[in-house]
Amino acid sequence: MLDATLAGMGWGYLAEQTITPLIKDGQLIQMLVDWMPQEAPLCLYYSGRRHVPAKLRAFIDLVRLHARKPSMA
Repeated sequence: MLDATLAGMGWGYLAEQTITPLIKDGQLIQMLVDWMPQEAPLCLYYSGRRHVPAKLRAFIDLVRLHARKPSMA
């Protein structure tokens, strides 16, 4: 999507950390800023089976913990 946006093929909804340097360089411009969400929600998708592997469970718990903390920005 980034390549298509840079080629002028249309608008792109892209990750901020990806496009910030491109905006600063003038390669991209932000559009519809008033309509942009302040923070995009994070969604985790995993199998609904009963047993969740320990590593996945630890990751889910970590994400939930950080999602509850106020933004440091």
